[in-house]
Amino acid sequence: MKSKCFFSHEDISKKIIRITGISGEMMYLIKGSKRNVLIDCGVGIGHLREYINNSIGIDADSVILTHGHIDHIGGAAEFEHVYINPLDNELARSYMTKEKQLAHLYMCGIDSKNFEVEDYCEFKGIHFEDIIPGQLIDLGDVKLHVLDAHGHTKGQVAILIPDERVLIAGDSCNSFVFLFLQEATTVKEYKEMLEEMRRKTNGSYDRVLVCHGSGEEDKDIISKVIDVCDDIMGGRSDDIPFSLFGQSGYIAKAVGENNVRLDGGSGNIVYNGVATV
Repeated sequence: MKSKCFFSHEDISKKIIRITGISGEMMYLIKGSKRNVLIDCGVGIGHLREYINNSIGIDADSVILTHGHIDHIGGAAEFEHVYINPLDNELARSYMTKEKQLAHLYMCGIDSKNFEVEDYCEFKGIHFEDIIPGQLIDLGDVKLHVLDAHGHTKGQVAILIPDERVLIAGDSCNSFVFLFLQEATTVKEYKEMLEEMRRKTNGSYDRVLVCHGSGEEDKDIISKVIDVCDDIMGGRSDDIPFSLFGQSGYIAKAVGENNVRLDGGSGNIVYNGVATV
């Protein structure tokens, strides 16, 4: 029986398709002349590869995981080749549980009672293959540059596609970066990474794609989040208490509805209150 559809998609360019999953998580299908590759694979509700085959009309046997959190890795078992920075291997395995999956759905206000057993992806039989920052992935007429983007997790990567003038930042740099989870780095280390990413990508992209919210960020989001790092380290942050799943932190810049900064600025960080250690 054909599974229910939990996805939608839209064209970003002739080579890039954005796929949105049940909890609003976003994935990116890159179409090359030699092969197609998916960037992230959602929370694991619904059958993503079937959707790509039937609704988009192509196939992708490979997925690059930007990092190891459940809303990015849940559908991995459907793909023959699953690439991840080995620094996030252990983290990804720890998140590949029904408990983590249900917790994410609960956080997003989604009632798991709406799903049948067959709607869930398996977490078995997944073999991780290494993807390393600095690696170039050749899809034929499109080349993907793998960037170190650690901070949110130790093994977070971003994908630069100069041919499309696009940076797929994943969760590495956006308007509400989580740095308070135990797998995150310090603000100081994160800032150093962002400065290096800015240097390496300068002038190479016009659009920044992310995996949550609207799916798009300001082209200058890296510089703006660096400014937030500076404010935290300089004692100029608002430090609004925040908690999620038993872990607590502080929102650097005060926000209102939909986590929009009250001062009208772009970029924000939720950190654990320790900037440099």
